[in-house]
Amino acid sequence: WSEWAGDAYVQQVLAEAPDNGGWLEDAEVRDFDAEFFGMSPREAEMVDPQQRLALELTWEALENAHLPASDLKGREVGVFIGSSSSDFQVFLTADSAAASPYAVTGASNSIISNRVSYTFDFRGPSMTLDTACSTSLVTIHEAVNSLRLHESDLAVAGGVNMMLAPAATMGFAKTGAALSPDGKIKAFSSDANGICRAEGGGVFVLKRLSEAERDGDQILAVIKGSAVNSDGRSNGMTAPNPDAQVSVLRQAYADAGVNPREVDYIEAHGTGTILGDPIEATALGQVLGRGRDADKPTLLGSAKTNFGHMESAAGAVGLAKVVLGMNKDSLPATLNFAGPNPYIDFETARLSVVTENTPWPRYSGRALAGVSGFGFGGTNAHVVVAEYQPKPVVVPDTGTSADGDAAAGDTTADAAVVVATDDGATGDVATDDVARSVTDAVARNAEVLATTGTSAPGAPATVLVVSGSLPSRRKATAGQIADWLEAQDDDLDLGAVARTLATRNHGRSRGAVVGHTRAELVAGLRALAAGDPGPGVFSADAPAGTGDVWVFAGFGAQHRKMAKELYLSNPLFASYLDAVDELIDFEAGYRMAEMFLDDEITYGVENAQVGIFAIQVALVDTLKALGANPEAVIGHSMGEVAAAYATGGLSLEDAVRVICVRSRLMGDAEQQVSDEDAGAMALVEYSADEVTTIIAENPQFASIEPAVYAAPTHTTVGGRAKPVAEFVAWVEEQGKFARQLQVRGAGHTSDVDMLLGELAAEIAGLAPRPLTAALFSSVD
Repeated sequence: WSEWAGDAYVQQVLAEAPDNGGWLEDAEVRDFDAEFFGMSPREAEMVDPQQRLALELTWEALENAHLPASDLKGREVGVFIGSSSSDFQVFLTADSAAASPYAVTGASNSIISNRVSYTFDFRGPSMTLDTACSTSLVTIHEAVNSLRLHESDLAVAGGVNMMLAPAATMGFAKTGAALSPDGKIKAFSSDANGICRAEGGGVFVLKRLSEAERDGDQILAVIKGSAVNSDGRSNGMTAPNPDAQVSVLRQAYADAGVNPREVDYIEAHGTGTILGDPIEATALGQVLGRGRDADKPTLLGSAKTNFGHMESAAGAVGLAKVVLGMNKDSLPATLNFAGPNPYIDFETARLSVVTENTPWPRYSGRALAGVSGFGFGGTNAHVVVAEYQPKPVVVPDTGTSADGDAAAGDTTADAAVVVATDDGATGDVATDDVARSVTDAVARNAEVLATTGTSAPGAPATVLVVSGSLPSRRKATAGQIADWLEAQDDDLDLGAVARTLATRNHGRSRGAVVGHTRAELVAGLRALAAGDPGPGVFSADAPAGTGDVWVFAGFGAQHRKMAKELYLSNPLFASYLDAVDELIDFEAGYRMAEMFLDDEITYGVENAQVGIFAIQVALVDTLKALGANPEAVIGHSMGEVAAAYATGGLSLEDAVRVICVRSRLMGDAEQQVSDEDAGAMALVEYSADEVTTIIAENPQFASIEPAVYAAPTHTTVGGRAKPVAEFVAWVEEQGKFARQLQVRGAGHTSDVDMLLGELAAEIAGLAPRPLTAALFSSVD
């Protein structure tokens, strides 16, 4: 508060007030990556740091939950953020020179939530709440209700608090008893003597439980229910009302459908005040202690002893402590407890303060907790939290419906806390049919997996992806990840790292590194950071816009062992390839998977094209099962068949029929000619117009035709094998690039015109379907 250094009265009051507290570092308040959030530096200067903190925490929560903000744009995402401090307004109103259009929105508390919705293009409810110390629990309550009412499909909720001006601290100091002289909160302790203020914040990502399970999200906890009420007219404006606290507890557990006696732990409001702690403990005893066994007391704690009182963010801190405790199977100690507060009957209330790290007791077989927050103006809130226990997969007995009934039930009333850390689990991303086919594929390939090596030396290849809004940010991110990865041990799960990076938000400037070991990946990331492309190091900068374009290869991309490693190592891909193979077997009488596993295979015109198609279709289905979809597709030559399938234009059955008929006709035609008369193709460093001129001026090349406009300065030509070989030699003599392609036949030339009638007749029964994405044709 250096801005008030010259105010004698302020300095006098602050000199007499305890100055200990949970302060953020100065840089954490002042520093902000405005460009990252699409804000100009001038606007950022006028924006309340609480707005900035809400943006940063929302981003981090979504990243941690593997729900990229870019995937949520335009969706019904509700934003419920709590804030009680208006300190930033003090700065702007005190300095008339600070008046600007940015100051109006920058200093308004209502904009804290609106700023989040605007920045990420969230379309659900957006509101900033203020009920003082209960604020962030009230935001959870409102978010859960919004999910239950289907106003929101996903919600972010929490609170922020910053102490940018001294007025509130001065007010607490003048009461004479509110602030702890030593800056320590001693909840429920015999020497409780007040609070110490703190800064910070917390944001949670919430979804309806049934949908979080459906989407394969990692669920950290379940909000079973909540309640909010008011003290009404109590002994004083800021005095707690015991009856109201009892009432809000009963309402919350009724809403949750939870017996209060089964609750293991209460994360209390616990401010460490002589008046407040006994009232809270007594209310807890009346609701949770009645009828409870003495050897199963309600365990009690307060995160305020660890962090201080974050006021509008206090409930978020308490909820975070509970969720982390459930996942770590541990209740952290409540600090500064010298002994029981003499005004609390712990034995009768069946309460016990957690004074050391304690394993979670799970009295009911499932971790259950409550989190309380009481605003100093009388708004009380309580949230009931349960650990997430996945339902066992039940196969109903055909002779009885009992198991099926037990497995049923409405879970939409519960909200899942899906803020997550990656433990390597990918979640359920496919339908039951896919899951079954994956299981079948694993069983089928088990022997081959055990006996066949892969092309990767040692460990399988790992792909790490990084991105940024600009190339400089992408490079900086690559360097940061390299630093982190280099500091890890060799037993680090590289697959988990890859999954974590792949499910984060991706900027327009992207990079990828391929490696088999930690050292290789570190080296690749260093190269990416330095802007040095090389083997296994890739980068690209996409133009402004949304969506991905999928490009499908044509004939000539085949090679020995293609798709072998992927087929053996990825059961999901294998299951989709097997599904395509069933249809190929029906149409053509052979299976591609058998050829992919044959290291001695030599592909012909027919099976090479069918194989390329099968791989691409299986990749399409794999990517879509994992949540990826194209904005547009384009295919090169025969790649258009797979492209048409990818965008919904052809069913899988029709697509397989097209590729099998096309490939068979081309293969049969090539088998009927000698090597001398067979067609050939080559890529030359001339434009199509230049090729046409050269052919016209050189009669020996009259049988050659331009076939593919490969690039403005490159053309693929086709014709009989001997003239094509002579043309390649002639082009090289001119000092130009030329290369004969490893194909037999002259596709996209008049050589295949004779096949068009039969092809049209055989695929006459196709039923094209509406496209789900744009399809760009590469065929003239």
